[in-house]
Amino acid sequence: MDAYYCPGNTGDLLVFKRSIYKHYAVNIGDGEIVHLTSDLDNDLTGFVRGLSIDCCSSTQEGNAVVKREPYILFKKSGDRVTVEDDWKGKTALQRFEIVRRALSRVGRRGYNLLFKNCEHFARWCRYGEETSDQAINFGIGLGVAAGAVLLGLGLGAYCLSSDSEAEKKRKQRNRRQ
Repeated sequence: MDAYYCPGNTGDLLVFKRSIYKHYAVNIGDGEIVHLTSDLDNDLTGFVRGLSIDCCSSTQEGNAVVKREPYILFKKSGDRVTVEDDWKGKTALQRFEIVRRALSRVGRRGYNLLFKNCEHFARWCRYGEETSDQAINFGIGLGVAAGAVLLGLGLGAYCLSSDSEAEKKRKQRNRRQ
């Protein structure tokens, strides 16, 4: 593979489809990408660390940094990489502005699974919007799971209280007899 190879065009977003998540990066040309990535590694461990340690804090210092690196050094053999050159009909910024934005954040630290992840960074570079479909879907999933747990607890409490009421009525009937 050519050392300067990178899918898409300068300014395009690259989506690395991995086991249970997608990683986003910006193609800045000459075979290089800029992306928010884990200091520790670039796989599921970093993602899980984001879930388990600091998904709701404002930053996760030391765990993630915006890096500039060659595409061929970052891409893993199992990655399925696609080019996102259009997102929900939004108009992309000019290519030079996308690259300027990406490079302006190189070295900056901080990570938050729901509010400051690689997708937020890449979309900000390309469209000027810090948003993440993955984070939104994850938040919805958490809400549904929390709702299911609360519903289960509520039903359990109702069943227990219903049993108590039935038991009280049975005892009252026994006393009358």
